[in-house]
Amino acid sequence: MQLTSRQTEFLGTLVDIYREQDKPVRYIDLATRLGVSKWTAYDMMTMLEKRGAVTREYALGERASDGGRSHVVFRPTDRGRAMLVDLAGGHFKDEEWEETKKRILAAVEGHPQDEYRDLAEELLRTLDSQASSLAYWAVTMTALLLTVEDARRKIQEIPLLRDILLRVRSARARLLALAEVGGSLPRNNLSSIELRDRLEEFLRRHDTLIDQMEAARQRALLGFLGTVMERLGGIG
Repeated sequence: MQLTSRQTEFLGTLVDIYREQDKPVRYIDLATRLGVSKWTAYDMMTMLEKRGAVTREYALGERASDGGRSHVVFRPTDRGRAMLVDLAGGHFKDEEWEETKKRILAAVEGHPQDEYRDLAEELLRTLDSQASSLAYWAVTMTALLLTVEDARRKIQEIPLLRDILLRVRSARARLLALAEVGGSLPRNNLSSIELRDRLEEFLRRHDTLIDQMEAARQRALLGFLGTVMERLGGIG
């Protein structure tokens, strides 16, 4: 089910404010930006939350008038961003996909093995600037592979992803297997709590998002991730 034009307007505005503030958005601020009542903004955020496009959190008030009380804030999810990209016609052209692959692979090849975690964090910080949902996936999954390899070099019990992938056949099953391994890693593998939370959110919704991805995109993404694993060496 696609977003209505009204839902798209609210979600797009939420994403804009989120990027400006670099933190979750109060629905009152969203209402002010759109010129609607705070209740209208809250109801729309609740509706978008049910669609998986936004998620709510609770934050302590930063203003004196808040009296130290917590209030509800919202931020866009990976699925919400992907919805906006697809509505804007963000489907990949061949040349765009090739350019994205080259950029990520060049970053992987240019990094020492003992700095894979740093590269994973660098990639995760570029997520909001990705031009399409497939690019967003490629960056996130590459960051996941880098954290797996970084941890495997320190914890020898982590199996080779190559061996895991030999047990499954479909592109969907292989993508799910990659996320399963990444989700089993220690949560302190990334130094940034913000990036750790973002990757964990992605992993929580990974199964659902994969099922919503076109088969052709699943195969394109898996083929690229296979190349990444080959470049990393130990897990390819």
